[in-house]
Amino acid sequence: MDKYLQKISEQPGPSRKQKLCVNPLFLDKYGVADVKGRGICVVCSKENDKKSLKPNKLERHLERQVRIAVLTEDVRSIAFQRHYNKLTKSQSVLTKALTDKEKSDIFSYKTAFLIAKEKRPFTEGVNIMKPSFHNFCGIFEGETFAKKLIQDVDVVPLSNNTATRRIQAIAMDLKEQILEDFGSG
Repeated sequence: MDKYLQKISEQPGPSRKQKLCVNPLFLDKYGVADVKGRGICVVCSKENDKKSLKPNKLERHLERQVRIAVLTEDVRSIAFQRHYNKLTKSQSVLTKALTDKEKSDIFSYKTAFLIAKEKRPFTEGVNIMKPSFHNFCGIFEGETFAKKLIQDVDVVPLSNNTATRRIQAIAMDLKEQILEDFGSG
């Protein structure tokens, strides 16, 4: 079984931990890739343990679970590469942490969108939303935790002009998406 696996030692010395790495050829043939030291099926995202990384078990997984074994090897290889790219891209998006500025901008955009969706005046972000959020934090979260939240909310731009710019940016982005969908379809 070890001939199908490559081992990379993390630390040199007598007490080495062995890190499991999947054979790179398994991606094109079986759709299993090494993602952060784990053997993962790129189609169904199932994590395979060391015993499941044998060619016969991977072949059976393709036939029964994924149902991609009926394709020719070239088409299968292209499909596996496409799934692998999606998997690694989605994992990098999920692990990326947002800064406070980015979180503040996202909150501002979502609030502006809600105000526009309800067809309310844009000044409600500052005049109603912020004070009501302050009250909510003070009542439900307690005084010490509420102070931090209130400071974070006070930084978020929700003025009339900002809401207008945010809504215009959302509208332009939606327009571009619609034109792109009709242009490619």
